[in-house]
Amino acid sequence: MIRLPQWRRSAAPQSAPRLVIRIGGRIEEDTPAWQSLFWVIAQDHGTTTAQGHVTPSDQAGLAELRRHSQALPGVLLLDPASVSHFHLSIPPGLKRREWPTLLEEQLCRDPEQMELYPLATPRGQLEVIAVERQHLAMWRDWCRELDLDIEYWGVAFMAQPDAPEADQLSVLPDLTHWLFKAREGTTRHWLAWPRQWPLEQLPPAWRTHAWYSPLLNEKRADEALPPAGFEADITATLRFQAEHLPPSLPRLPPVQGERTASRMAGLRQLPRGMRRLGFAAPVLLLLHGGLLLTQHLWDHQQQDQLQQQALAARLRPDAPPGDANWRALRQRLDALQALEMRNRRIAEFQTALMHRFDPQRWQLEALRVDGQRLIVDWQLRRSDDASSSTARSEITTHIDTRIGELEWQGDSRVRVSVDLETASLENDVENPASEKQA
Repeated sequence: MIRLPQWRRSAAPQSAPRLVIRIGGRIEEDTPAWQSLFWVIAQDHGTTTAQGHVTPSDQAGLAELRRHSQALPGVLLLDPASVSHFHLSIPPGLKRREWPTLLEEQLCRDPEQMELYPLATPRGQLEVIAVERQHLAMWRDWCRELDLDIEYWGVAFMAQPDAPEADQLSVLPDLTHWLFKAREGTTRHWLAWPRQWPLEQLPPAWRTHAWYSPLLNEKRADEALPPAGFEADITATLRFQAEHLPPSLPRLPPVQGERTASRMAGLRQLPRGMRRLGFAAPVLLLLHGGLLLTQHLWDHQQQDQLQQQALAARLRPDAPPGDANWRALRQRLDALQALEMRNRRIAEFQTALMHRFDPQRWQLEALRVDGQRLIVDWQLRRSDDASSSTARSEITTHIDTRIGELEWQGDSRVRVSVDLETASLENDVENPASEKQA
């Protein structure tokens, strides 16, 4: 008679019903050559309600399995020999993405190509399992070829409890291995022993311990190995494992380009209230940000209006004359207006002089402003007597004393000095060339 273990009744229930499968066969050229498939449906209260066994030729069984995989989250139990188990010491501050560096001396392959999943992280310690990503991708593709919707993976050791005594071995039979689990203080050791190997060849440290079966809740220390009753039915073992897998399991790697869809699928598994909260939180954040921005713009606009009102009050005609700030500001404004007026008159007189000095005869030598006087020097291009006399006569005629004063420096050079405050361009001829034609 099989007696259920007492600790099973107090085990943490599964978070949701799920389908657990275990595949029997071998791998040939990185492709599963499967021969049988065992499946169990584990309910959320820690019991199983359905189970089955499928072969490659059983099309009806495969169709039923596909229906279950589409309705329930699927879990693939890997071959125990394909998973490595480690207890490691973690330096302070080491991040999860840096865990592979701890396995460089433990593995004979690149640790960056391994998928790591933590089982326990006590202070300064790390219990972790590792499996090749390529191996997980192979099983993911195999499930897709059979149209099985399998999302998670695990290993039977994750569902196997410790023996009640430290000197006992927790033992479960698997499809291809004996699964041994031992304790040494807070450290747990796993051993997957192929069933075709003689048990008498177990390492001495494992062979001398009494066996404890979580499935039977019994301890046997018979000389004959395995002890009587340990050759349990594989379906019963799988049912036990499905009922005691931890609620949280690692996911199979998504196909490239389907990572977003995988995240959305995981989101759909959340309770409706949590999904609504997840959608409402960003909306509330946007509303909060909009309110803060509106308040900031309103405060900024109010501040600008107050500054404009204060400036207008200082510049109004009836502003108090004793206000020193107002007087200083008025002086600056007057200075700016005077400078603008002077620059405009400089441009006007410069343009007028350019019209009066024929560029074919005269060349501009220098131009400068000294206070309120514009001083311009011109040089005659041809300095013969006839040209100098004619050019001098024309310039004397065209430059009225109201524009500026002429200062001749010889017969070929003249300086025009314009008083920007008193000089005037009214009633003056702008274009001597047009005057000649007239």
